[in-house]
Amino acid sequence: VKESLENALSLPAEEGWGLTGDEIGTVVDGSREKKAHLSVCPRCIRGFQEWLKGKGLKPSDFGASEWSAVRPLNIWDPNSNKPWLQERGPALAAYYTLDFNNHVTAMLFTNLKEAFAQANEAKRAALAPVSPQARQPWIYSYALRGNTFLMKGHSLDFFDFYRLADNAIVYETSNREPRVWGWDSYLCDVQRVVGGKIHLAQGIYIKPHRGAPLQRMLSAVSRGDTMLYWYTYGPDYNKGDSFSQDAEALQLTSKAAHLLGAAEDALYESRWAVPAEVAVVKPETTQRWMNLGGDSPALMAAWENAKWVYSALQHAHVPVDPIDEVMLADEDLSRYKIIYVSGSHITAKAAEKLAKYVREGGTLYTSGWGLARDEANQPLAALAPAMGLRDRGEPQMWYRVSLYGAGNIESYDERANQLAPVPSGAKIAAGDAIQASFAPVVGREVLRPEDSAEVLARFADGAAAMTRHSFGKGQVYVVGFFPGLEYSAAVRRLDFNMRRDFDAARRLVVAAPALKLTRPVVDASDPLVEGVLLSNAANGMRAVTLANWAYGVAAMKEDTSRRRSPVVKQLPAKNLQVTIRAAKGTKEVFSCMLQRALKFTESDDSITVQLPKLDEGDVLLLK
Repeated sequence: VKESLENALSLPAEEGWGLTGDEIGTVVDGSREKKAHLSVCPRCIRGFQEWLKGKGLKPSDFGASEWSAVRPLNIWDPNSNKPWLQERGPALAAYYTLDFNNHVTAMLFTNLKEAFAQANEAKRAALAPVSPQARQPWIYSYALRGNTFLMKGHSLDFFDFYRLADNAIVYETSNREPRVWGWDSYLCDVQRVVGGKIHLAQGIYIKPHRGAPLQRMLSAVSRGDTMLYWYTYGPDYNKGDSFSQDAEALQLTSKAAHLLGAAEDALYESRWAVPAEVAVVKPETTQRWMNLGGDSPALMAAWENAKWVYSALQHAHVPVDPIDEVMLADEDLSRYKIIYVSGSHITAKAAEKLAKYVREGGTLYTSGWGLARDEANQPLAALAPAMGLRDRGEPQMWYRVSLYGAGNIESYDERANQLAPVPSGAKIAAGDAIQASFAPVVGREVLRPEDSAEVLARFADGAAAMTRHSFGKGQVYVVGFFPGLEYSAAVRRLDFNMRRDFDAARRLVVAAPALKLTRPVVDASDPLVEGVLLSNAANGMRAVTLANWAYGVAAMKEDTSRRRSPVVKQLPAKNLQVTIRAAKGTKEVFSCMLQRALKFTESDDSITVQLPKLDEGDVLLLK
């Protein structure tokens, strides 16, 4: 720590960003026993017990009479009989073993984090510009993260890890799949929330050769990132993986950099002009039980469903704050008009706070066997009265959804993943909440509502498919299928066209409850165009970033072995209308990409801008 601090403070620069670990993994993987080390190391076992005591837990919570009987479990042993699936005590021990695995890695960075933070505070407090502290650089340390939050998950959480480790949050864009490039906004939203709550600097490594560099740049700088690294692993003549490895990647990188330069005064250190009124939660507890439960189709579907729920809200132009279970349990939630929790498992403490949130007037939305179990894999009693359901049965699963990696998303017609035929009675009937009837392909939970709950949609066999239940001053929506995954069903085809394949009626199954309570800040006439309104406190400038995430297959090509593969192209948006809320007083709207002023009209508290064409993206300066 001392050496790192001295080296960083000696840099002849305004800022220094120190990389501590590349694509960091859990520290115990460096031991002889790998992660099993936690269950055999006496020091780690004692540390586990002391850590649990600090959380207010008791041996009896784990079915033990004394602490000596409570220890981390070797949950990674493929030959284990998995006692945590049968008994509450081992279940809780298994859950906290995963939590502890995150903790023991993060704690190794705390001293460095604090040393860098103290140095920055000394610079901030220095009054005289000639003092040594005033001249020293701002310094940030970060363990580079892959975008595992968007994929199969990771041992190290993207929220809790930063409560102990690093004073900057930085990840690299790796997804090659055009249909999910928009998820980078999800992870950048996580950066924005975590960075704001824990006072972290934010940065990103953008890999242009992996696609959408301009959109990914806009996503990051629209959410507070102030360090951007155009990725290169070269040199090109020896190894690719670089922003300049082919003509297209280099051209798009140049285009993105020029756009950023034209709008930098407005964008650098800007913030959202209007705070989000919607929160989304992808519970870490769900991921842990997905891992602990083995090959569970229901839990895998619940995990993937959360990402596409975000996509549906993104395409409905609903701004969101991603928060975690600790924030749910500890913070004031009243600023959110609706909270989406997409996951089967959540901590009992977070559930208790959600029940209080609803009782006091909040709206809760869950789906895909959502909010069924707690961290000990027991029925979630704390929320049961609010849900308006008599009980919760296991979902019926017809398709085994694969966890997304960094490559292509799967179709839903792969025979190896089909678990059972979809029954004819599972078709969802059109009604008030469902604009068009459709047959789900992943699975369903047959809801058994209380008499006090309102049934908003039914399956063809008459079973409840979606309910709304009043509880105190608030309400809870429960959807008995996986609406995010079903929203993605049509785009999972070889000849996809994102503008054609994302269905508005299925999108509203997710977004309609939010749109009843709030409205977009930037509402584009094209659902695949994402807009963010920013304000810069330093200079008073305002700007709107527009990222066009639409891609489609333009042709099929054959290689020398006659294998056919799609040629994917970006789909420009033409004659785009962009309605911007909270933009009264605007005299001129200037397009940084087109380098000219645009026509606009005013109405109520908004302006509507006419944009003749939008390729990958643009920045509109509101003067």
